[in-house]
Amino acid sequence: MNVRSCDAFSRAEAASGIRILDHGLAQLDGEWNHRHVRPSYSRLYYILSGGGFVETERETVALCAGRTYFIPAGLTLRYGCPDAMRQLYFHVSVHAPDGYDLFGRLDRILESSDAPGALEADYASGQLLRETLARCRVEADVARFAIRAGLDRALSENRSAFLDSVFACISENLRASLTIAEVARRLSMSESALAKRFRREFGAPLGRYIDEMVLQDVIRRLSATEESVGAIAEAMGFCDPFYLSRFFSERVGMSPSAYRAHQRGQI
Repeated sequence: MNVRSCDAFSRAEAASGIRILDHGLAQLDGEWNHRHVRPSYSRLYYILSGGGFVETERETVALCAGRTYFIPAGLTLRYGCPDAMRQLYFHVSVHAPDGYDLFGRLDRILESSDAPGALEADYASGQLLRETLARCRVEADVARFAIRAGLDRALSENRSAFLDSVFACISENLRASLTIAEVARRLSMSESALAKRFRREFGAPLGRYIDEMVLQDVIRRLSATEESVGAIAEAMGFCDPFYLSRFFSERVGMSPSAYRAHQRGQI
């Protein structure tokens, strides 16, 4: 298995809120056979030649040359390549105003017959303007997948000023010890009124939402930083690393250390 990444591509400025976290041009073989548990990002695959497969808990999708695939964040995956496959891959995240990853609402893999075209040549050109064209193509394809899946509604919904204030308060004070009572105090509301209104307007309990935001941040830190589990526990307001491990394991199915080791080198 051989992977080549173009550093200059990362320097191209993104004009949208779509974040490209990792990318590369990969020549894969039988060693590309992994299981990936609840990644914090989505994957965009452009299959250039050969083929492979991606399996979720509900479907198995063949990866075929000349096609493009979008694998949403949060799915438990198994994927492999029986023989050989060349692909351009991009790890992306798109967060909606409510803090959830936009594609984390999906439970299926998306695919398109749109061929990669000049994308490979632009990506590997070493020329900033052509690499900017490649980034624009990737962002446009992510947007097209979102629209085809009906996710544009999640971005265009007219959210109330109340929900915006709750989202902002939680984002600014996010930690494991954040309580509904504290959010209510900061927003000058009673705890019961806050919880009832949030559930009515958002459709889920406020406590569950706070837990999900904490979990997403822990996953992001495990995936994107070299912080120790102890440092993450302290930064996120867990009383100790053991409590973080219990919180994480109950929701993801493995310890934070096992999760981090499992994610390294994933494509």
